[in-house]
Amino acid sequence: MSELKPRRARANAFGAERTDLDDVQIIASQPPPLGDLMPKRAHDEQRPATRTSDPDPNGPALTAVATGRGNAQPRGRGGRPTKEQESTPTGGRSAVSKRPARVPSNMYTRAEPLVKGVGRPSWGQLISWTCATKGEEVVAAVLEQLRPADPLAPRGSNRAGGTTTTIIPQFLGEEIDPVENVHARAQEAVSRDPGIPIRAKRVTATAIIIAAVEVTLNDRDN
Repeated sequence: MSELKPRRARANAFGAERTDLDDVQIIASQPPPLGDLMPKRAHDEQRPATRTSDPDPNGPALTAVATGRGNAQPRGRGGRPTKEQESTPTGGRSAVSKRPARVPSNMYTRAEPLVKGVGRPSWGQLISWTCATKGEEVVAAVLEQLRPADPLAPRGSNRAGGTTTTIIPQFLGEEIDPVENVHARAQEAVSRDPGIPIRAKRVTATAIIIAAVEVTLNDRDN
């Protein structure tokens, strides 16, 4: 049998007087703070200049970055772009103007061959051309559209609904000008027409789109 050794008396595990801690190093003093170990830099030492898009090496952009002066410009546009920011380029002129409208489905079916296929105009081009060349007819179609066919016809939720199809005409640059011009003329004519009820005195963009497509179809059929 192996020789039995007496059990060592229990001692303080953290006692500095212990000599059996061969693998433990007792640190008598605290190490210096990390900040004292890092290299020091003078308070007025200038930060190194960063690369900018200024072509002049001594230009104001580089000087402002080197000295830390100047107003910091935020990157991007700061949040979601608005409708005006999406459609307005640097020159301030709307690049693309959209006029979503729900037209009767039977009207869409009749007008679809006019805008589908190679060499055909888009919805925006077709409506812009109609307003530019047949503006008076479009205004008359708006008035006819807003006049009640029957004074006793059901209104509101009692009115029989019909199927509609959504189209989104897009107008590039000045293509929107004839449409807005006809819209303003139609609004003036509606406000002076006593046969149109008060509830229909406001001309919407949908009314202009439907009237323009209707004039185009009538012109084609005749």
